[in-house]
This record gives sequence, structure tokens and C-alpha cells, in this order.
Amino acid sequence: MHSIAFANRDDMTRPFVETSRAGFTLAQDISAIPWWRWRMPWRRLMTEGGSITTLTYLARTRVIPNYNVMGVAKAALEAVVRYLASRPGAQGHSSERISAGPVKTAAARAIPGFSSILDHVAQRAPLRRNTDPREVAMRRSSWPATCRVA
Repeated sequence: MHSIAFANRDDMTRPFVETSRAGFTLAQDISAIPWWRWRMPWRRLMTEGGSITTLTYLARTRVIPNYNVMGVAKAALEAVVRYLASRPGAQGHSSERISAGPVKTAAARAIPGFSSILDHVAQRAPLRRNTDPREVAMRRSSWPATCRVA
């Protein structure tokens, strides 16, 4: 499970067009590039097939206020997932993504106005509530034996 993402607070609070080059690169280096870099070593460990999953968000396809450079990083992550998923299927390997909606996490606290996003989703989501982090978390005990990490 890949669930790492980061952007400088300044690059999330100012308009996207004002994102610094260093901030843009940092968001990509932490949020999208590890998926591509880690995919190959993990594939070698999955001798009987397996799946690598990442978390994404609606901002990959829509502009979400105050998400800015992270939305671009999620779009890049989605593209990486698609391209990596296109080839290794013959070996029984899959690349997958989960978009569970906004989830209240420590990282989400860095997004300005995140509580209003949660309120908006809770009022409009089909279940009329936000996603519970436990609903998207994977327990190590549920992973196939070929994917377990000591």
C-alpha cells in the first residue's frame, strides 16, 4: 500500500500558478515518483502474483480549493498507475488505486479549509457521512503471503 503524499503548506495555500519550482518538484518527488520507483522491487517479491495499491483523490481530475499542487501530484500518480498497470498483468501483478474521498488524517490537517470539505462531503455523499480511515486501511494479516513485509 502506497499512501504517502506531501506538499509545502505555502504551495497549497497560494494559487497554483504561484507554486515554486522547488515546491512542485517536492510534491512530485514524494507523492508520485515513489510509486514508480518502488513498483519494480515489489514486483520481484510477488512471485505468485499480487497487487500494489495507492491512495488517490478526486483532485486528480477536478480543481479542489486549497489542494493546488497536490492535485497535480495526484494526477501524475494516476498516470503512473495506469502506465505501470498496462504491462505486468501477464505475471499476475496489478497496480490499483483507491479514491475514498477526503479522509481525516494528520496530513489532511495541512490542507487549508479541510474541515469545510469534510462538511460538504458529509452532506452530499450517498452515505451522508465521511469515509472512516479504517474502511480503506489494509491490515498486514490480510495481505497474501508473497506480499508480507517483515
